[in-house]
Amino acid sequence: MSASPLKADIASTTRNVGYGPTTDISVLHLKKRPTKTALAKGIGMFGTATPLLRVKSVVGVERFYCDGLGFSIKSSYRGDLERADPAYLVLCRDDAVLHLSSFPRDGAIGHVVTIAVSDIECLRDQLVAKGIDIGNGVMDQDWGDRELYVRDGDENCIRFQATRP
Repeated sequence: MSASPLKADIASTTRNVGYGPTTDISVLHLKKRPTKTALAKGIGMFGTATPLLRVKSVVGVERFYCDGLGFSIKSSYRGDLERADPAYLVLCRDDAVLHLSSFPRDGAIGHVVTIAVSDIECLRDQLVAKGIDIGNGVMDQDWGDRELYVRDGDENCIRFQATRP
């Protein structure tokens, strides 16, 4: 019995694509290419996109993302173990994965990331209980989504989004 074409191993790497300071991207590479049969059936080659947020320093935002938003550190890299920065962190909460970097060439500060959530009211309550500024609160958008916005200390915006029932 052959392996499922959907079970390709995926490795995440980061590279600069060379078009300016904001085009550093996280790229997912499939270690095993999908079969021609899988491609013909519409089973794609793309994996999950992983956003990379540039921050000035991981020290302050680490507290915001972990203590405030409930993410945990999956892995970290520091070029100099004696210093907190520059650093690269991989954060996870449930199925959401964020990469944070304070390395100067890892893009610009002040981007937006959208994270799908199943219960936006519950998330709102969790954030308020932790003292996180939720701006205008949960907003019902004309296009059918419910959204909640928070900003880290470097003005990166996290947009939590749920589909209206």
